[in-house]
Amino acid sequence: MTTGQLGDLTSRVYQRIREQILDRSLEPGQTITISALAESLGCSHTPVREALATLATGELVTKIHNRGYRVSELPGRRAVADLYDFRFLVEPWAAARAAVRVSPTQLRQLHRELDRFAECLSGGEAPARALADHDEAFHRLIFAIADNDHAAKAYERCQVHLNLFRLRRPGIENLETLTEHRAIVAALSEGDPSACRDAMHEHITNSHERMLPPEA
Repeated sequence: MTTGQLGDLTSRVYQRIREQILDRSLEPGQTITISALAESLGCSHTPVREALATLATGELVTKIHNRGYRVSELPGRRAVADLYDFRFLVEPWAAARAAVRVSPTQLRQLHRELDRFAECLSGGEAPARALADHDEAFHRLIFAIADNDHAAKAYERCQVHLNLFRLRRPGIENLETLTEHRAIVAALSEGDPSACRDAMHEHITNSHERMLPPEA
């Protein structure tokens, strides 16, 4: 089940629990009981149970027999490296595909997202959560333009785990990310699949180096 298949209430509960995991209100390894979470969210057990089942499919939580759920541990370096292997395979392809499908309206959406993050940076270094939100929104738009639901769903699962890793490492270079995103949008504006593929590949390469610097 995906978030698009959830009812309105369950979808809202899903988003609130997901936010609590991302902002560490629910800590990695913490046990979640359905009754306690339902009470804190002011809803019945059913939408919480359905939301947690969906989060379990994305491996953000793990079901514990007869005890509810546990928040998954943060991904380690090996898991993040594997996620980047996936990104190298899928995202340059998605960017190239988007180049021949992008509409003027979609380009305006991308530019608005770039402007939104640039505004976050205008007062100095943006917090890690602002970067995570921008990165997720930007890449989700690329996949929406590429118009392949299976790839978009696989990306969404990948990105949330990368954001969990990113949020425990504040200070990753925001300006570099914004510059690379602008280069991707510039290539999209030209409708050039090859340039889009190359710009996305360079961005992922640089992001990989920022996210996983060599260990001392």
